Amino acid sequence: MIRPREIDGNRDPGSGTHLGKLLLSQFSNGELSTDLIKKLQEDIPDFTRRTASFNLSEGPNKEIALLGGWIIQNVNDYNELSVLIEDSFRSFCKAYLDLHGRDQQIEIQFNGSIALHGKKRLKHQLYLYGFKLGKVIDSPLDGLIDYYKEIFHEKRY
Repeated sequence: MIRPREIDGNRDPGSGTHLGKLLLSQFSNGELSTDLIKKLQEDIPDFTRRTASFNLSEGPNKEIALLGGWIIQNVNDYNELSVLIEDSFRSFCKAYLDLHGRDQQIEIQFNGSIALHGKKRLKHQLYLYGFKLGKVIDSPLDGLIDYYKEIFHEKRY
């Protein structure tokens, strides 16, 4: 089993939790634009007050992961969100793919809404690290259903 190197204090780069933590970090350090802060406060009730209660410990956190979905939904309106996504995907490539060298022939498969909706940016980061983007699905269950449909179809007479 490959153990990822710790990148940016997070063991799950490229995830919604990682994106959420990056956003919260920039918010708490005063690095977000006033327009983006205003949008956050409009979309997420009591955002400023609630940031103090977010659990920023390592590991997944559902509430923080939801911020990753919010980032994906608003990325086209705010360049700084695009940079966050690219940083998160870059951290993923450093943590998981740099360990194996760079080989243009290998396709990397993904599942999850962050990969699905950030596909263009993910493909670019993979290209920079010498890999190709393979199949991207929203849920692992989607792939399992397709697999069994294919097997069932092949065994029919």
